[in-house]
Amino acid sequence: MMAPPTKNGLTLNPEQKVILLVGPSGSGKGTIAHFMATMGENWTHLSEDNVWDEIQHPPTEFRTPEGFSKVKQLVLQHLENELRQGKSVVFEFLVFDNPPTPIFEYQQELAKRSIPFETKVLVPSVEKILANQKVRGRPEEQQDLVGQKRNAEHQLACLMNDSIPEQWRIDSTQLSPQNTFEMYFKSLVMPESAFLERTKDE
Repeated sequence: MMAPPTKNGLTLNPEQKVILLVGPSGSGKGTIAHFMATMGENWTHLSEDNVWDEIQHPPTEFRTPEGFSKVKQLVLQHLENELRQGKSVVFEFLVFDNPPTPIFEYQQELAKRSIPFETKVLVPSVEKILANQKVRGRPEEQQDLVGQKRNAEHQLACLMNDSIPEQWRIDSTQLSPQNTFEMYFKSLVMPESAFLERTKDE
């Protein structure tokens, strides 16, 4: 049975949804989103970083409100395109704002379109974030470790704002991205039987 058309004319399957996955750089959200897209049935992964690249925003420059307005509209277009193809989407993004208004703006836009969504916020420790960044080895992240620590602290402070309900947050400090996926996300994207069958073959 198909769900009623959304306010934007989308006709969704009952299981279709968008997961808003938020976390600091180095929190593991990209890896988790990859697991969701590859192990889930009819799931795909959208990164806001890639949409900033679409508008040719230099990665080292401050992200302005004007830039975010453009990015948000493109994100919504991408989400609608994937939903029209029968996909569910895990959309992962950073938040530098305190209070974290981008989360609520995306939620409002999805709600206006009657698109079902859930919000998950990764909040590992600063030490875990820096360790993850060291492992992935991006040169720009290792050139200014003091700056990276300050940046991680700022992003975590944004995500610990009182406007974010505690039940959205996931403290993944003691977990690998795969463990985090298995504990908090696999049930969102695939039935237990499919997960067991997939892991048995790996």
